[in-house]
Amino acid sequence: MWWVGYSGGVDSTVLLHQLWLQALRENQSIQALHVNHQIHPDADLWESHCQSLCHLLKIPLIIERLESSRAPGQSLEMWAREGRYQAFEKHLTSADTLFLAHHAGDQAETFLYRLMRGAGLEGLCGMQDVSDHHLSRGCEAFQIQRPLLQTSRQDILHYAKTRNLVYIEDPSNQDLHYDRNYLRHQVLPRLTERWAQGIVKIGDACQHLQESQQVLEGYLEADLTSLRVARAHPNILKLSSPFNQWTPMRQKLILRVWMTHLGLLPLSAAQLDQLIQTVIFARPDATPALSVQEGHFHRYRDQLYWISKTSQPLKPCTLEAISRTHVCQNIQGLELRVGWGVKQVRVRGHAHRKTLKNLFQEAGIPPWLRSHIPQVFERDELIMLLGSWVGSDDVVYGALCNQ
Repeated sequence: MWWVGYSGGVDSTVLLHQLWLQALRENQSIQALHVNHQIHPDADLWESHCQSLCHLLKIPLIIERLESSRAPGQSLEMWAREGRYQAFEKHLTSADTLFLAHHAGDQAETFLYRLMRGAGLEGLCGMQDVSDHHLSRGCEAFQIQRPLLQTSRQDILHYAKTRNLVYIEDPSNQDLHYDRNYLRHQVLPRLTERWAQGIVKIGDACQHLQESQQVLEGYLEADLTSLRVARAHPNILKLSSPFNQWTPMRQKLILRVWMTHLGLLPLSAAQLDQLIQTVIFARPDATPALSVQEGHFHRYRDQLYWISKTSQPLKPCTLEAISRTHVCQNIQGLELRVGWGVKQVRVRGHAHRKTLKNLFQEAGIPPWLRSHIPQVFERDELIMLLGSWVGSDDVVYGALCNQ
């Protein structure tokens, strides 16, 4: 299935029209998705506009409205981006392709914006014509294509004008308070006054950097494989040997490759240094964490964890689900609890009471997951802890005793 991210602006309108024509020629299924951020007073009118055009073209349209509020310190741009990708993940699978309307000017803005943040090679690569977006709910990914990435804004406007395409204009795109708008309206015009092909040349530079990055990733792929805990858990990285024996430069490179595989935005140089110094190489008995706009990095027992803000700590668990496994078919008289509850509990097969903290430590369950771990009791006696990692098709059961 082809999916088109459709905002109603000129870029996505032109992309939708081009893909509609191509889909007719190739007998391809196509669907549009509009995300209503509910920020601007005219947001509902824009939504209606998108519905009208899709109805005219006979393209099915899904509307998603962002209801969540911004996290403390989160920029409006990052909040909107996260909301859009949550909407994409809600509907797309690994069998689908998402088409986005980024053009050559957007690529130049991205390059300059990341340059000002001190990004490294991977960040300065910019956006790719074709890339994969890994789903936060698992290890699968859907493909993203940007067919307009080599197309200028002027060519897009010309296409819309010659075909009488009607589109909306978001006035917030003129607000110079936002960094990207400042680059678009103040910086890039000055650059192209001096260097007429400046935007094209920035795109060429991004392409060269992407080629270098791909070669580097090829060499680092074996390193990354040696650090993975399991294919089903791509968000966990081993920090023991050989990682702790590598040079700092090699460690940084492998961390950036790992984050790229997870579909994360590149960290700035300062953020990466902070991750290494305050999380990865914190004292052994610490459980440090670093929060960034997309989620959190945690370290526990020589493993580095990435926890996205959009992911649930654990899959839902019920006694009925337990009964369908080989662990415990008979659930009569059992009670399922979640949370810390009583500090000390009676454990089947143990003479003395134990604290839940000690039990969690023995089971190797990270601290930030412990309040979500289901506990199965029979007559006020703990018989097992249950855990299920996000992204895994296998439910991991940790039985504490024989039944």
